[in-house]
Amino acid sequence: MADDDDGWRALDAQAVGVTRDGDRLLDAVQEGPGGGVACRVRLVPRHPFFFEHEVDHLPGLYLLEAGRQVALVAARRRVDLPARPATAACAFRVRFDGFAEKEGPVVADADARPAEAGEVELDLAARQAGRALLRGRARWSFVDEAALQDLLASPCGPEARAPGGRTPVPREAVHKRLDENVLLEWVARAGDGFDARVRALPEHPYFEPGRLGRWPGLYLVEACRQLAEAIAHLHLGTPQGDAFVLEDMTVSLPALARVDAAVRVVALPHEVERGRAGLRRLRLHFTARQGERVVLLGDAGARVVPGRVYRRARHAGRGVA
Repeated sequence: MADDDDGWRALDAQAVGVTRDGDRLLDAVQEGPGGGVACRVRLVPRHPFFFEHEVDHLPGLYLLEAGRQVALVAARRRVDLPARPATAACAFRVRFDGFAEKEGPVVADADARPAEAGEVELDLAARQAGRALLRGRARWSFVDEAALQDLLASPCGPEARAPGGRTPVPREAVHKRLDENVLLEWVARAGDGFDARVRALPEHPYFEPGRLGRWPGLYLVEACRQLAEAIAHLHLGTPQGDAFVLEDMTVSLPALARVDAAVRVVALPHEVERGRAGLRRLRLHFTARQGERVVLLGDAGARVVPGRVYRRARHAGRGVA
């Protein structure tokens, strides 16, 4: 796409921090005053991870990755980034306000400002046809790719002993069609919560952790999202076909996750709301570890909507209340 009279400038894969154009989720940027940018979100309908299963909107994780790319574009305006910037640390809090439809342009906005120790803070938002889709705040630290090796050098320690009663995680429990996109090995009850092991997929065709030498933050975030679905279906009686609607998520990635060590996630429910038809709302706190090293802390809430209610509301052109 060429630049146009409205001030939009085309973005390539390098500008948004990906190696393949098929993973570029932004089309163009329009720079505003200060550190503000607006980016047009691009639909990649045949993406092998985000759209490998039937979905009638842009998934929440699609918007999170678009937000990460927007953050990099905005950060370039405010701080002197290395030639090959990689995310060394990240924290974000977002709320999903509505469904991002496949039809019609989505615009993601970011207002960046320098923070301590070379970090960048951003206010993030996404909108479509005047409707708010996502809003939140993030903090990123970008360093040169080569410098990450020093951060990955320290050992993690041994993996915690696995609990009994482990249940393998099937594709349908995490709403995936391809086995390669199931990011959990098993889930088991552990006291008042649940324990799970993240699958080691170093050659995953989208995340490519083997090439990076670490588990990307979004890989761990998606593993936690899948764990919430697996808990709902395998342990809390939610029928297959019910919709799992993510409402909000808060995540901190305090340390890098080495690609050569197992990641375990403990999820503790602290809000479980049931209706006459079963589970209706679920909120979980997540802690992911490699040995004694904490690599993710998070909290997320979701609604569970009966399939017939979801389909009726979506076909009528409405959101799901």
